[in-house]
Amino acid sequence: MNLVTTHVLSVGKRLSSTGILADRLHRWGCETSASDCCGHALKILDLCRYEIVLSEAFLSDGSARKLVPALIGTSAYMFSCYPVEYGCWWLPQVKAGHDCAWAPALRPPEFAHLLRGLLCKRIENSLIVPAGPKNVASYIGTRSAGTLGQAY
Repeated sequence: MNLVTTHVLSVGKRLSSTGILADRLHRWGCETSASDCCGHALKILDLCRYEIVLSEAFLSDGSARKLVPALIGTSAYMFSCYPVEYGCWWLPQVKAGHDCAWAPALRPPEFAHLLRGLLCKRIENSLIVPAGPKNVASYIGTRSAGTLGQAY
């Protein structure tokens, strides 16, 4: 049972709704949407709220940094994927609605750990346990790590 659904927007042809990253996000209980360019992503961000935005650093119509102003002042996180010789680096762009382009880049295992931590924190922050032993017991009985508890 998912207590909270995290909405993730993937931007770029390589970060489409298929592949290892999308599979992992679905396993962790995320609802994903995809856009192939910055212009389309900006239109989507005008219409819908996303908690996490993952983008390729270089898009067909410009830099992923064009997405940052649409996320400032929200509670969203944004990371852009910068390709390197063997794999990629994940560059933090927005942290809880604040520009954080100065933050250090993350290797894929560090990024996966951080992303999973963000998702777990969202679930923890959304839990409200009503007072009373019966309510607490039912809460404990139904609470499970769900898809987030699976091994990475």
